[in-house]
Amino acid sequence: MECILRKLGVFFIASLLLTGCTWIPVYHPDAQQGNIFTSHDAARLKVGMSQEQVLYVLGAPVLKQNFVLNRWDYVYTFKTRRKPMEEKRLTLYFKENRLVKIDGIDRT
Repeated sequence: MECILRKLGVFFIASLLLTGCTWIPVYHPDAQQGNIFTSHDAARLKVGMSQEQVLYVLGAPVLKQNFVLNRWDYVYTFKTRRKPMEEKRLTLYFKENRLVKIDGIDRT
């Protein structure tokens, strides 16, 4: 009887070690990436602004096309453990250093 209990104890300890901590909840931090901007920030943009003025309002874009110099892409993603990833995109088009078109975030 004592031998069976010893084997069960060894089996129990070995199974705990082999499973690791998968049954214990592990902390996963929220992940933010990209340019953090709001609808208020986007509402401050006006057609005709210079690139320097846009940089002042939103900061430098995360994505800047090397081959298309007149397009700036601002991308923001936010992922929490239990919710799907939230993504915001704002694309700005320039012509002769002036903002001519704004696509993306709802500007209401």
